[in-house]
Amino acid sequence: AKKIKFKSLVSTIYSSAKSCSEICKFLGKTHIQFIQGVEYLFDGGSAFNEVLNSYKYGDYFVFVSKFVKDSFFNIRQLNSQEYSIIPPHVNRNVFFSTKKRRKYDIAFFIRDAQDKGQVFLIKHLIELVKLKLKIVVLGQKFDELSQKVDFFPETLSRVNIATIFRETKIFVDLSINEGFGLVGLEAISSGCKLIYYNNGGVHAYIDKNKDKFCINDPSDSKEILKKIKLKDKNSLLTNQNSWLKLVKKFDNLR
Repeated sequence: AKKIKFKSLVSTIYSSAKSCSEICKFLGKTHIQFIQGVEYLFDGGSAFNEVLNSYKYGDYFVFVSKFVKDSFFNIRQLNSQEYSIIPPHVNRNVFFSTKKRRKYDIAFFIRDAQDKGQVFLIKHLIELVKLKLKIVVLGQKFDELSQKVDFFPETLSRVNIATIFRETKIFVDLSINEGFGLVGLEAISSGCKLIYYNNGGVHAYIDKNKDKFCINDPSDSKEILKKIKLKDKNSLLTNQNSWLKLVKKFDNLR
């Protein structure tokens, strides 16, 4: 078999940290632990102890946002030579805006996960349908609403998701635990307004001091409706990342 040369190995979820660390120790390589979210809160915190234990295996850490880094630092402190913050990047060849008429008023992404705001989104979906808004849902389907809402499976390709975003005016994301919120940024890049819960991660690309679409109480339907009626656009922070720059950042790590 052909030998693969590498200088480091990246684990992308806490459950793979130990095995990656063992491989790196055996081969004399660096184990980079890539932290994409507040992992100890995943699935309602059911893997809390396993996550905490996994943090001892990284030789170097990469976080997707300052919010994730700060959450990690609640558990373990690192010096500045032991970590980097490298945010994700939107593929602008897929997620882009057009001037075509948008047939949907609102899009929801309802994922079967407690920390993704599923309960709140379902509640708002039922109430907004009564207002005769044109709504599209990615993910979980509800047969009782199938005559009033367009449903598409969560397994759609990124190209098809981008197409739906370009047909939508507003994307609502009430995820409770979001390390960065890439789907929200993809929606904005496709021309949607983003209504979002104040979970911290999205402030890697949204100016929290200027933006008017932040929801402080994800259960408040009246607040959601007020944000829907706003004519403003999201206030974004400058993001100069590209795929090439991100690859170079990872390549320049240990």
